[in-house]
Amino acid sequence: MAIYYMNVQIIGRSAGRTSTGAAAYRAGERIVDERTGQVYDYTRRRGEIESEILAPQGAPEWVQERSRLWNEVEKAERRGDAQVAREIVLAFPKELGAEQQRELIRAYVREEFVSKGMVADVAIHRNPNNPHAHIMLTLREIGPEGFSAKKNREWNRPEALERWRASWAEHANRELDRAGREERIDHRSLAEQGVERLPQVHLGPHASALERQGVATEKGDHNRQVQQHNAVVIDLEKARNERQALAMEKAADERYARRLGAGWTPDDAKLLAYLESHYAGEAELTQQGVRNLYEEQQEALSGIERRIGQVNVLDSTIREAERELHLHRAAQEALKNHETPLATVKRWFSQSAREANQEAQWRVKSSERTLQHLGVSSEADLTQRKGQLTALRAEVPQLRQRAEDIKGALGFLEKGLKGFERAVDRQRQAREREQLERDRAMAREYERRFERERDRGRDSGRGR
Repeated sequence: MAIYYMNVQIIGRSAGRTSTGAAAYRAGERIVDERTGQVYDYTRRRGEIESEILAPQGAPEWVQERSRLWNEVEKAERRGDAQVAREIVLAFPKELGAEQQRELIRAYVREEFVSKGMVADVAIHRNPNNPHAHIMLTLREIGPEGFSAKKNREWNRPEALERWRASWAEHANRELDRAGREERIDHRSLAEQGVERLPQVHLGPHASALERQGVATEKGDHNRQVQQHNAVVIDLEKARNERQALAMEKAADERYARRLGAGWTPDDAKLLAYLESHYAGEAELTQQGVRNLYEEQQEALSGIERRIGQVNVLDSTIREAERELHLHRAAQEALKNHETPLATVKRWFSQSAREANQEAQWRVKSSERTLQHLGVSSEADLTQRKGQLTALRAEVPQLRQRAEDIKGALGFLEKGLKGFERAVDRQRQAREREQLERDRAMAREYERRFERERDRGRDSGRGR
């Protein structure tokens, strides 16, 4: 079964670690730390390893050289106890093939890290029993000129970690769904999910090696006890789920029969049962409930369409910002030429020189105002926008598929609303027929009374 595993840690000098050593080990390469002179050579490391570096658009070409990249990271840090990198270890769902796992990690890394300005060094370790990936991330944003002067502290916030955890589950589940698999992973703890099973402990490389050799370890014994406990819990959960499914099926049959008795056609009653099973967890849906679902799906569709529309908006913004940055640099250069000492002297004697200087100042301010309106004030901002555009374009196919799914759901919900309307019409017509029958019965009763009274009058007249 697919499992969720994510471990996030900081690589820092205070623990005697270096980013160069960590990168060499994960990628199975040889890297010389230029700061300390130490050589890290892991080229003889066993196991199949795939590695690649993903960087934002506009980053220097040298970031693709692993040795250069992490030596530049080490050079950027002055403190002896500096934090040099962040590492995220992720377990792949074994239900996915190698290519699917590769595309999964790329999409996740680009969306969550590269689009934010980080460089990601990804190493996939294809252990048959435990396929996983190591993602080493820079702590400073990268631009055309190299790493920024300050670290981005927003990446250290707990909210960021929670978003990364949830996003990995979303990406993995989307890939499992695309592969036609029913398995899913959940980033929440078992307790948060309301699951009674106990979590196992991570064995680690040392305990795993001993267990493979047939040597029992304390962690291994603990996990075996947990597995026995969970097997009992799973059997209980299965029995409980079966009872619940039977109860839900019985309730659905009762609702179906009740709707037939209330004037629903069999097709409309079946359609509503389908909507209840897919959108209400088998709970009974009312007409207002279906209308609320319809409005929610419409709102979701509008949000997706707006998101897709952002591609053109962002692309247009980037193109305009590129032109404006070029004009801004040219205007600044022109202003510098007009403010040289010689130009300053000439300005007192030349009206044209004064006008040229004023025009250059106006062009600089105009470009600054336009760039401020676009939200781009530097090449680094432009690079970040390009990264956002790349991530958004990668997201568009899934968004379009989601939009098609929602349109299908809207069609079913619309049919459900019409089913309610037809049922209401039939109930109204039935009430009208019943009222008509009552009126006719009352009219017949009045006629009988009238006839009886008339007969009585005739009999009393004969007696006189």
